[in-house]
Amino acid sequence: MRRPLTSMILRTYETDAQFHDARFTSKLNVKRSPLGGDFGRVRSSGTQNHQGWDLSAASGAPVFAITDGTIEWTHIYTGNSEGNPYGNQVCLRTNLARHATGQPLWAFYAHLLTITVCPRQAVREGDLIGFVGNSGNAEKTPSHLHFEIRSSGARHLGKGLLYRLNPGEVLGYGYLICS
Repeated sequence: MRRPLTSMILRTYETDAQFHDARFTSKLNVKRSPLGGDFGRVRSSGTQNHQGWDLSAASGAPVFAITDGTIEWTHIYTGNSEGNPYGNQVCLRTNLARHATGQPLWAFYAHLLTITVCPRQAVREGDLIGFVGNSGNAEKTPSHLHFEIRSSGARHLGKGLLYRLNPGEVLGYGYLICS
């Protein structure tokens, strides 16, 4: 299985400072730590959910299909971060399924700079699907890929963890480099 980025580093204050200029990191409050790029209740000292992984990467870094599949849908950002917090998005119906139930899985990619695929397009593992950006509610943050594994291909799943799995359960945790 291919990872979505060549280098997979969870987004933290340290990675923002390391990879990006001071116009972003000077606004961050390290002691409160709301950032948490991991999955689960990792935002705002464990009081808010994060539905996937935020992976630090330079703007324009290539994003890849994690496995063979079909592009379920794409969404082009309209400039309204309230109504479209994920910005430019791609949802890939993978050829993967949950072991216990056989339920299909989808890979979801968000905050993209640009998208290079179309709905119903078949893709192979490792095919380019877009480029890292900071669209949607990430416009005032350093570029990164928001990556989810979903057990539903629906466009709007809400803000909770329902229908979302920790990407590490599918990709494995060995890919991650934690700063």
